[in-house]
Amino acid sequence: MLARVSSGINAEYGGPNNFLLVSSWDSSTRLYDVVNNHLRAKFDHQDAVLDCSFITATTALAGGLDGQLKMFDFNTHSDRVIGYHQDAIKCVEWNSEVNLAVSGSWDKLVKLWDPRGSEEEICFQVSPHQGGRDGNYLPSKCNLLPPALQHVRNRRL
Repeated sequence: MLARVSSGINAEYGGPNNFLLVSSWDSSTRLYDVVNNHLRAKFDHQDAVLDCSFITATTALAGGLDGQLKMFDFNTHSDRVIGYHQDAIKCVEWNSEVNLAVSGSWDKLVKLWDPRGSEEEICFQVSPHQGGRDGNYLPSKCNLLPPALQHVRNRRL
């Protein structure tokens, strides 16, 4: 079963339930039960999906070339768009310490989202002139983020 994921872009292994969340070039996000070698859920997007992240064992986030940040509920097999970027979403993360989704995009914006609402909570403009030699172009204001979000600095857009 897992061998069928030949076009995967990113995968995240999810804790006690032994789930594997996979984003793919084929415009889908899939959830696999690794122990039982079983596809549990598949969610379609308009274009390739570049990144995904678990929120809980039953919910996840994904974003990709269509610029949509989507949230999935595996129990109800439902999905909804919680936000948009002007360009492709390169990376997504869930931060359980502050209960916000974080998305980074080729539109040079890093946005923090409360999935209960439909607008970003915080938005940072990213500029190559603000980055270091390593190419991590996040604004210096990221130092004001809670410690749990500091890892966002290590993700390349």
